[in-house]
Amino acid sequence: MLRKRLARGQQYIAYGLLHDLNATCRDVIRTALVPQSRHHGWYHLPDEVGRTATGRECLTELTEALTSPPVPTVAQADEVLDRIVRLAQRIAPHAVASLTDEITAYRAYQQHKEGLV
Repeated sequence: MLRKRLARGQQYIAYGLLHDLNATCRDVIRTALVPQSRHHGWYHLPDEVGRTATGRECLTELTEALTSPPVPTVAQADEVLDRIVRLAQRIAPHAVASLTDEITAYRAYQQHKEGLV
């Protein structure tokens, strides 16, 4: 959806989608690594998640996401997908392995669409 909005020049919508995506990444990280957490939002995230090597790696990825431009280019949107896959591989490798064909198909679809534009 983010790529679609960028291609259409809908920067305000792209900004909102990227914000939602970053918040979702935060929630996935916290839920997967600290499921017993009573906290929501950003405040306690580093203390809770950063206790393990995997958590620190996820926080590094999340920090990269948060320091990227608020309205990405299409290439940066593709990097967002790569970042999400890396995060998922760290916290749920079995789930990503089961989606390998779907991820490959999505990337092929995006490349095909670029060739049509």
